[in-house]
Amino acid sequence: MEACDSEEEVRPVWRPWTRTELLARREREGAACWAEGDELIFVCQADADQVRLTGGLQSEMWRVEGDLWVVGYRVRRLDQAFVSYAFVPDGDFAAAFAGGMAVWRGPAAPEPPASADELQGELRHLQVPSQHLPAARAVHAYLSPGWHESPRTLVVQAADGAHRAHVLEPLVLQAGCRPSSVSALSSSVATTAVPRSTCPGGTRQGSTPTWPSSPTSSRPGPPTSSGCRRPGSAGW
Repeated sequence: MEACDSEEEVRPVWRPWTRTELLARREREGAACWAEGDELIFVCQADADQVRLTGGLQSEMWRVEGDLWVVGYRVRRLDQAFVSYAFVPDGDFAAAFAGGMAVWRGPAAPEPPASADELQGELRHLQVPSQHLPAARAVHAYLSPGWHESPRTLVVQAADGAHRAHVLEPLVLQAGCRPSSVSALSSSVATTAVPRSTCPGGTRQGSTPTWPSSPTSSRPGPPTSSGCRRPGSAGW
């Protein structure tokens, strides 16, 4: 087992999992992600040449045997963390996000934010043509209640179509946030899934963990690095 530096909040780990044990555990858990002590294990079954874990934690996955893939992370204070995740086979992000992202949540993790069932503000879906891209790009524009009457409006530019209107609106209505307008440009796969993760005290890092050797090899080494976001930090 790869040792975890006590100063790191999140670190990829590897051990020689077997197909039998992973499938049995996935069946018991009823989910593709579970905790083992201070480790979080992700398992994907896909007939693909490569599979990538995406979302709050991102890494190439290791082929265990046949169509079964795995990657693990050691997380400090895992019981207080939550992680959204999806599996991307052969780079097909559209398929990966088609059903939304799953979320693993520790027993002591913060409660999910309030979400509006129906919006009182206005959510517009636009198609913006381009001479430099092969197709129009989708832009989602959200205008919260009171935005046109407020002398100062909070303007938010969001990536990957993540307008988060259903979460932002309760904050505006409860006077916790100024009236807002959000412009969210969709990625090329036109998804509105929102990768999220939080690990207490952690910070988001830009590096993406990868296997030193090919993820399809029989005995790869552990991935190198990852990161997480502190609750309440910028972007949340």
